[in-house]
Amino acid sequence: MRPVPDTAAVARSFAGARTHYDLHASFHTRLAGHLAEATRAAGTEFGHVLEIGSHTGLQTRAMSPWLRPQGLWVLSDIHALGFGTADRRATTAGPCRLVMDGQRPALRERTFDLIYSGACFQWFSEPMASVRQLLGLLRPGGQLAFSIFTAPSLEPLRQAFEDSGEGDRFLPLLSTDRLRHDLEAMTSGQLGHFEVVHDRQVYDDWSAAFDVLRHIGAALSAFRSRPLPSRVWREIRLRLENERSEEGCPLKMSAAIALLRR
Repeated sequence: MRPVPDTAAVARSFAGARTHYDLHASFHTRLAGHLAEATRAAGTEFGHVLEIGSHTGLQTRAMSPWLRPQGLWVLSDIHALGFGTADRRATTAGPCRLVMDGQRPALRERTFDLIYSGACFQWFSEPMASVRQLLGLLRPGGQLAFSIFTAPSLEPLRQAFEDSGEGDRFLPLLSTDRLRHDLEAMTSGQLGHFEVVHDRQVYDDWSAAFDVLRHIGAALSAFRSRPLPSRVWREIRLRLENERSEEGCPLKMSAAIALLRR
């Protein structure tokens, strides 16, 4: 069973990263664009629209140039700190704001024509259960569009923690094959769209890689409750040094984009 994340800690982490986020979140920005284009290709006429996890505003900005809901456009996040950036990046006036935990949405069923979320579901304790619940909020014919980080993201960092006995500090990311299988089973094989986006980022040293993770608010784990002993940090860094190549220190990123219809 996945551990339950400290949602307040996640909110504070992302809120604290807003100033530096765009400078370091190149993969997240690219991912937001992919999700926006996939959603637009599937249709542009929507009544009520809900965004899950508006913290960084990247997905809001990617959707804004073409998304013109005929009804409500609701931006939601687990903490009010997440709305300032999203508000500024909505190029159309009028999005509503709702403080809500997206994995337990307290909303009426069959309300929305589109629900979308960019790089948020990996923080949920049970992503597939949340997807199923969000599908229930859609009107017949409505669409759920989301991106989610998948394994092997953050390799070889995750493996170094695992080998040092600290693997539980990482999000237990689904593989893309498992994710696709679960979504197809949920939709009786009628998965509307599924694609995988990869990246490989190379840093001069591992300290630079850790700095980037801090700047984008992605602490090494949402579940970390205690500081790492210095002995463990030394062991992890030694293991990571073995992964250094001639070009530098590589860090893998991987995410899936999925569109489901009710």
